[in-house]
Amino acid sequence: MSRLALLICVSIFYLISICKAQVTVNNPQVIMQYIQKSPILYSLDVLKDSIPPPDRSNNIVKNKFRRIKDASEYLIMEYDELIMADELYLKSNKLFDEKKFSEAESEFKKLYEKYPDYTLALTMQAKCLINQNKTDEALDILRKAISENYIDYEAHYLLADLYKKIDLIDAAVRFITTAHILNRNDNTIQSLMSEIYKVKGLNLQNWQFVPQIKYEHSRDEVKIYCKTQYEGYAWAEALWKFDNDYRITKNNLDKKYNLNQYQECLMYHSIALQALPWYAATEEGKAFKHSLETRKFNEFIFYEIILPEFPEESLKFTEDQMNKMVDYIMVIRAGQK
Repeated sequence: MSRLALLICVSIFYLISICKAQVTVNNPQVIMQYIQKSPILYSLDVLKDSIPPPDRSNNIVKNKFRRIKDASEYLIMEYDELIMADELYLKSNKLFDEKKFSEAESEFKKLYEKYPDYTLALTMQAKCLINQNKTDEALDILRKAISENYIDYEAHYLLADLYKKIDLIDAAVRFITTAHILNRNDNTIQSLMSEIYKVKGLNLQNWQFVPQIKYEHSRDEVKIYCKTQYEGYAWAEALWKFDNDYRITKNNLDKKYNLNQYQECLMYHSIALQALPWYAATEEGKAFKHSLETRKFNEFIFYEIILPEFPEESLKFTEDQMNKMVDYIMVIRAGQK
């Protein structure tokens, strides 16, 4: 058995082991058994055109949430709309828009004192300080904003920018990466992230995971069109999409996405790394292979598949999960040794 074949087998075993407590992950052999026994007729053909990456630039997270810990879980809550109707809120934002930053800073401070749950007032206060070139004070306020509301991506972004300007690049890298994860599709964050990574000497890759698969289907027949490297992914995805007998064997089907589905699709997809050396040599293939080697498989799923479509899911990450995701990007996407 080749080293790569062994790696894929070990990786699949690892994948199954990390998911066993959650739900059974069926391997490619089991998936094909379901395909063959299905009353639906499945067929496969080559996809001649290409599917471009979708434009998700408008699929962003609004900075209107705060997170509190209740026992062992996090609660994500929107800021109270009554705050936005308060005279202090209206006055402070008006002063900020008029670039009267010293006065706005004072009003945002009063707003936070009145509504200590409204931690965005801290971030706005820091923006006023930045515009007055009061860097040290701004750093302190932003660190407080994050300690009180970790999911405030704007505070992470502003800290990263300040750390870049004072040449603390390692800190800047981690804060901008966290901001990016918290708002996966935000172009402003991505732009600063590219700048900071370049200063750090990291080559941030810019590909998107877009399986080249299309379907034609009726009640009794599914025709799959796909590029060669995505055949395994397509078989598993088709079963999930069109076979209700298979779907009822799974849990949490009413959720907007199902982690188990992506685990099974990618497990089958991993065969392409062995069967198609040219695919394993692409940026996507190398990243996928590396995620298996370094046990960052679920990070691959969230960063490459789930967060682009559902960026708000990042608000639920624990700090430990966030740190693992940051490491995934720095190692897998940017090649940090």
